[in-house]
Amino acid sequence: MYTGCYGLGVIEPALYKSTLDLDEIQWPDGHIGRIWFSLRYEPSTEKLLVSLLKAKNLPSRTIGTVNSCDPFLLPDERRYLQSRQKKKTCNPYFDETLVFQVSAKDMADHTLKLTVIDGGRTKKKSEIGHITFPLKDLEIGDGLEQELFKMDLEKEAPEYKTDLGELLISLVYNENLCRLTATVIEARRLKVSTIYLAPARLPRALEPSLSVPYTSEISPASGHFSRDRLEMAKIESENGRVDVNMNGDAWENVIDIEEESAPKSAEAVVEAARKVFASGKTRPIDFRKDQLKKFLTFLEDEKEGMVKAVHKDLRKHRQESETCEIELVANDLRHTLLELKKWSKPKCPEKRVVNLLDGVYIYNDPYGVVLIIGAWNYPILLSLGPMIGAIAAGNAVILKPSELSPHTAHFLATVLTKYLDKETFQVYLGGIEETTELLEFKFDYIFFTGSTQVGKIIHQAAAKNLTPCTLELGGKSPVFLDESADMEKATKRILWGKLLNSGQTCVAPDYVLCTKATEKVFLQHATKILTEFYGADPRNSTYLSRIVTERHFKRLVEFIKPEHVAVGGKFDAETRVIAPTILVDVDPDDPVLREEIFGPIMPVINVKDHKEAIEFINAREKPLALYVFTKDKEVRNAMLAETSSGGAVVNDTVTHLITENLPFGGVGFSGMGSYHGKHGYDTFSHQKAVLVKDFTGFTELSLSLRYPPYNDAKTAIMNFALKKRRGVPMGLVKNAGIFTAGLTFSYFSHFLWCLIAGCKY
Repeated sequence: MYTGCYGLGVIEPALYKSTLDLDEIQWPDGHIGRIWFSLRYEPSTEKLLVSLLKAKNLPSRTIGTVNSCDPFLLPDERRYLQSRQKKKTCNPYFDETLVFQVSAKDMADHTLKLTVIDGGRTKKKSEIGHITFPLKDLEIGDGLEQELFKMDLEKEAPEYKTDLGELLISLVYNENLCRLTATVIEARRLKVSTIYLAPARLPRALEPSLSVPYTSEISPASGHFSRDRLEMAKIESENGRVDVNMNGDAWENVIDIEEESAPKSAEAVVEAARKVFASGKTRPIDFRKDQLKKFLTFLEDEKEGMVKAVHKDLRKHRQESETCEIELVANDLRHTLLELKKWSKPKCPEKRVVNLLDGVYIYNDPYGVVLIIGAWNYPILLSLGPMIGAIAAGNAVILKPSELSPHTAHFLATVLTKYLDKETFQVYLGGIEETTELLEFKFDYIFFTGSTQVGKIIHQAAAKNLTPCTLELGGKSPVFLDESADMEKATKRILWGKLLNSGQTCVAPDYVLCTKATEKVFLQHATKILTEFYGADPRNSTYLSRIVTERHFKRLVEFIKPEHVAVGGKFDAETRVIAPTILVDVDPDDPVLREEIFGPIMPVINVKDHKEAIEFINAREKPLALYVFTKDKEVRNAMLAETSSGGAVVNDTVTHLITENLPFGGVGFSGMGSYHGKHGYDTFSHQKAVLVKDFTGFTELSLSLRYPPYNDAKTAIMNFALKKRRGVPMGLVKNAGIFTAGLTFSYFSHFLWCLIAGCKY
């Protein structure tokens, strides 16, 4: 036996070295987390790929953590994406890649912001911290390599607040006019009833409401307010006094304002609406008619305020605001007031043999709490129009106007509620975040007007609670211009419909289908008519609205390619006005023919005849409207019968909207459901089937056939009674009853007379 020690191997020290990065274990004081991510830009597809890798040292809570990362591009905060949530960890691994579409020329103008969110166990989310990365610092290269980054999270800079309240003021200086515009946008939670403004000079005392923007224009003498002096402008609050100091000769203008309560949360708004509907307050016809009358009074009394608000949002001309928005709503209101009593009565459908002795009715029940989400392009018509049917049907309504038309939204929130019952009809303001929060609650009906993309989101939110909804969307509404049409009149009508609100209309003609010969005549007339409409330079015309936002403006400008411009093509970036533009020789796969244009740009597509036009239309999503210009009945009938669209107009555009007896709505990608007039009342009403039986002996005898024990005789009689036949009109039954009663009365009268007179019967 051998004893001793034997060598089994050698320890390699390198194998036991820690591979842990010191950046993952060493943290400075006050550290709130570090995030690792990589960036890669593909020039060929203009895509920015953001790969979220991991985060470390996030703060913990005793109840656990629910972390997610929300990246978005500044300054356009709508381009927003979100990672999956990582639960119960302060060191989450994401391993996700998110894609932003951004052109190479715009890269330097954007900043990537990554925000780490703590979701918690409640719906309220809180920000842990964020990092910002200017994309101008990213090397684009060939798009094959990605750069890795690690950055420490930062907290948002705290807003300066006092216990005296908040005042939001905007200052804009126009060097050309030597004019400073100070706008008091909003005031909240003020502890005093008086505001002192101390600018150099105010033209007159103004009395703003807390929720309505207040603008005071100050014209300084001899250039008193130069740019370097304007930089010193500031707002101070001391002892309940708010001063706007401009480094000039100040004097005080005292303005009394009303106190404002804090805005209600989405939950409080929905709960209040549900409570008032449950009370039965909205059901009586007298209450509905009273509210509709007050609604009409609002439109008549506040017309001037609405026109001004819409003009501030869209620079829309008074005539368009009045005739295409306010008066359309008022006319629908008048029609509803005249017909509401008839609409609300239970309907008696035709009966069959099996229920000839029963009462058969259709009741119109209100759904309950209705959410109406309006659109910015017609902020009066598309917000208040749907409300008519909802009020008439007996619902409680929450109106959410578009945040892209802020002046009109604030006007409705502050003025409309003074006319209507505040508990029953509420206006809820806010943007995407507020709308998203609102959609988390259960509604009984949702009515949305807007884009197809957002409509899908609304539909998904409604589906969670099986909430019925109407979606008034958009699409590309085609025009077929037949060679038989009166070209001058047709061109004028097409351009009028296209250029209403600068093409920002859901039913605006989107493109024209015609032969090459017809196109030439159309362009000749269009050039002449556009000059008549808007002058030599349409950019200076007051009859053209401006494009609503800079983002929409840039999107439209990208459609204008010089090689395709036949008419127009000019634009003004400062005023966001685009001259009416007609494009020719456009490829069917070009973005201008794939996306809804929603602006004063109209492509012309050449087709051989109406049959090819039908094929072109049917190869795309169903449009909201179809416009046909022709004198040929066969062409007209073929276009109407062989295509599908939400609505159609022959030899005109848009005007089917003004007829309250016609339903307005889309089909497929252009929407679902309809409204206007009786159709709006039906949209917001549930048609409840009601059958009433009595306890008379004859009724019970007829019902005994359905009770056991069963036999062949009962089966034969039941089959005969249940067999479908032409319905028995109630008018016929009524007249037959009257005739039988009259005949019986006549017989007995004659018999009684014979007895009295002693004559032979």
